Amino acid sequence: MGSGNRTYGEDLRGEGKGSFLTLAHGLKLASHPIFCGSVKGIDSPANAELHEVKVVNEGKSFTYSARVTANPPPYAVLGYMDPEGGGDYDATTCTAIPDKDGNFKLEAGALAAGKAGVFRVVVVQANGAASSFAGASTPFTYPYLVAKDGTVDLAATEARLLLLPLAKAAEKKDAAALAKEIARVKAANPSQAVLEAAKVLADPAADKPGASPAQATGDKCDLPTAAVKSAKVGWGRAVMNRLPDSDLLFSCGSRLFSRGIYAHANASHVWDVGGKWKTLSGHAGLPDGRDGGSCVFVVKADGKELWRSKKTEPGTLRSFEVSVEGAKEIELSVEDAGDGIGSDWGCWFEPVVTR
Repeated sequence: MGSGNRTYGEDLRGEGKGSFLTLAHGLKLASHPIFCGSVKGIDSPANAELHEVKVVNEGKSFTYSARVTANPPPYAVLGYMDPEGGGDYDATTCTAIPDKDGNFKLEAGALAAGKAGVFRVVVVQANGAASSFAGASTPFTYPYLVAKDGTVDLAATEARLLLLPLAKAAEKKDAAALAKEIARVKAANPSQAVLEAAKVLADPAADKPGASPAQATGDKCDLPTAAVKSAKVGWGRAVMNRLPDSDLLFSCGSRLFSRGIYAHANASHVWDVGGKWKTLSGHAGLPDGRDGGSCVFVVKADGKELWRSKKTEPGTLRSFEVSVEGAKEIELSVEDAGDGIGSDWGCWFEPVVTR
C-alpha cells in the first residue's frame, strides 16, 4: 500500500495523477481469501499453460488470442502493455474471460506512441494462483514497437512465434525435429534476418567458438562465433548466441537479431584480431522482456576507448561503427551505469569486424 498511499497524497496536493484500481488488478484480487472467503487450494502452485497462441496486428493496436488450460480452472486472463522505461509502473492493461473451452482474446490498444514495449500475459486461477507469460523468468517474450503516429510493429514477435518450435527442438537436440522445423520456417517465406536466426538456432555448434578473428579468413568475422581471448560477465556464465536462462533468441526494441553476446554488467569480452581488420560495427542494448536495469557499453582497441554509449535502459538500441585498423586486440565491455548491477542484462547484437 506504500506506493498507493504516496500517490494518493500527491493527488490530494495536486502533485500527481493519484492512484486507482484497474479492472485487471481487481480481477486478480477477486480470488484472494479476503474477498472470496475461501482458502481452498491456496497452496497449489500456478500451472496454467497456453496453446495455439496467435498475435494479430490491427494497425494501431493488436490482439492476442490463445487457449488456456489449468487446474483449478482459470477465471480471467490479464494483458499488460509495458512500454520501455519506468519499470512496470506505467504499464496499461486489458482483460479477457476464457470461454468454457479456455479460448480467450485480449485487445491491446492502450499503447504508448513512439516507444518500444513488451506484452505480458497473466492467467489467474480460482485458488488465487497466477501464471505469468512473457516475463523475465520465462523463455519467451512478446515485444512490439509503436511509431509516433501510433502504428504498431510486431515483426520481432511474429518472428519469435515462428521460431519458437525450432528453438524448443534445438534445446532438446532433436535432429529429426530440427529438420522438420527448418522446413516449416522456410515454407513460411520469412525475411532473410529470420532465416539467419533459424540457421543459428539449428546449428548444433552455434555456441562453440570457431577461429579467432586473427586467424579467420574472408571479408568479415562474426564475433559471437569467434574464439575469445577472455570473457567474463557480472552474473551467470559467459555464453554466446543465447541468454543463460534458456532464451535462445535475441531482440531489443522489437528488433530481432540472429547472433548476440550475453554480457551482464560488469562484463568484458576480448578478442585477438591481429591487426587484420578495418571496421567493427554492431548494436548494444538490454534484451526485450527485462524489467529495470541500465548499462553503459564501451568499445576499446588496444586499450584505447573508441566508443562509449549513453546510459542505456530496456527498449533502447545503441548502434556503433568504429575503425579498428591496425589494432591487435579489441574489447567490448559493459558497465553498470553507476547504479549497481541489478537486472543489468547487457547484450551485444551482431557485432562484426570487416576488412
